[in-house]
Amino acid sequence: MRDDELASSSEEEEDLQSTIHGLNIKLQRNPYDYNSHAELVSAHRKSGELDNVRHAREKFSKIFPLTEEMWRQWIEDELSVNAETKYVLDLFERGSRDYLGPDLLLEYVNFAAEKLDVAAARDVFHTATRQAGLHYHLGDKLWEAFVDFEGKQGAKENVAKVLRLWAGAPTKALVDGERVGTISAKAKEYGVDDDFKKQYDQGTHKIGEIKEFEDSLNAEEDVSKRSIIFRSYFTKLRELKARPDRVQIVYERAIKENALDGQLWTDYCAFVDLTFTQPPIVMGVHERSVRNCSWVSSLWYEYLLAAERVFVDKNEIMELYSRALLGGFQSAGEYLEIWKMNAEFLMRKIRAEQDENEKEKLIKKWRDCVTKGHNYMLQHFALQGDPDASLKQYQARMEAEVLDNIDNARNIYDSLLKDGYGKTASVQLGYATFERHRGEMEKARKIYKNALRFVRNGLETVCTEALLFEREIGTFEEFSKMRKTVHTQFGIVAKQQQHV
Repeated sequence: MRDDELASSSEEEEDLQSTIHGLNIKLQRNPYDYNSHAELVSAHRKSGELDNVRHAREKFSKIFPLTEEMWRQWIEDELSVNAETKYVLDLFERGSRDYLGPDLLLEYVNFAAEKLDVAAARDVFHTATRQAGLHYHLGDKLWEAFVDFEGKQGAKENVAKVLRLWAGAPTKALVDGERVGTISAKAKEYGVDDDFKKQYDQGTHKIGEIKEFEDSLNAEEDVSKRSIIFRSYFTKLRELKARPDRVQIVYERAIKENALDGQLWTDYCAFVDLTFTQPPIVMGVHERSVRNCSWVSSLWYEYLLAAERVFVDKNEIMELYSRALLGGFQSAGEYLEIWKMNAEFLMRKIRAEQDENEKEKLIKKWRDCVTKGHNYMLQHFALQGDPDASLKQYQARMEAEVLDNIDNARNIYDSLLKDGYGKTASVQLGYATFERHRGEMEKARKIYKNALRFVRNGLETVCTEALLFEREIGTFEEFSKMRKTVHTQFGIVAKQQQHV
């Protein structure tokens, strides 16, 4: 190699290392930078350091779902250096969970057939055909591979079972007439005596129900227009009360094209919640929804509720709440809702717990959660984050109503009034209502009077509530005195409105 070529190669290597260094710094500052993750993988691949490529990919895949092409490239690189079979199988399994990938699944089943024992490989085939066997355009390749796998094992009854499932699958190959010939040839090859007419008829009937939507999708390339077609498709399948696996495969196809569509994920999660009870299915779809659209707070809300509904371990659910706070939401209210849900989750655990020692531990966790949430909102959004101190007011109510700790509840309200919420109508009125419900009318009266002195925003509401209190509870003299006070305060309100 000439000197100038050596110098050029050295400069390129320096540039590459500089690029890698810069990308690592960017990702230290913001681990959620998708493009930097993708660029770092590409840069490490150019450097030829497979360990670094693997490390970059692992970090990337922990935060974001990877495309089918990314997973196939990763697996191809690992196979090129004879990576351990167990690791490659794990990559196939992880890749099959991110997005619907019929080509990746086909590579997966072929690899499993080569490397695993018959029973384990058969399980992989079953899983793959459940995932993508009903794919209108690409499902047939998986079925054919499954038939050949069973044919090599020599058990005609197993071949016949797979052929029957394949024959009735409502996919394009059945419409085009290709499947009848292929299945007949396979049946003859493996000695199966069946014309599969019943299955063909069933599949053909199902195709008749959906063909207009498949034809529309086939004719349309614009993603936004295809999205509209998919939504009509879902509506039709619901009207038909189609089998869940038929509906799910269409959702998966739509998701692959519109992975950042929060509303599509919302609809898909709702379908899963209403249809399935198995935790792996329910949690799998919800997990994917927030990995694709972490900034959509409603997806986190539904995920957290789903986790509780299918009895996920409480420590795992607490970790989900922590993850949700990293979602990148648009408003303070969305973060506040996560903290409220977390506290409510723990309170439900407290009410259900029978062991007193465990209950005390949960109560401490609950109080810590509320305090952390209140401080978090103040730290990130000041008083505007939770302007009504709703978290702490909730805590006060629960301390009194569930934990029977009236002193704690009062201390919470007293602290709020000292910490900047004395001018907040909802806090003052919440405290007054709290005392009324406990029959402490003099304490309530004192709070109403303080509210009339200090509150400005929401003063009209305070006046109305204070006057109603004396009408219902007070003597004629107390009522008359409050009328005068309220009249004066309404004058202040009128002046304020004139200056608006």
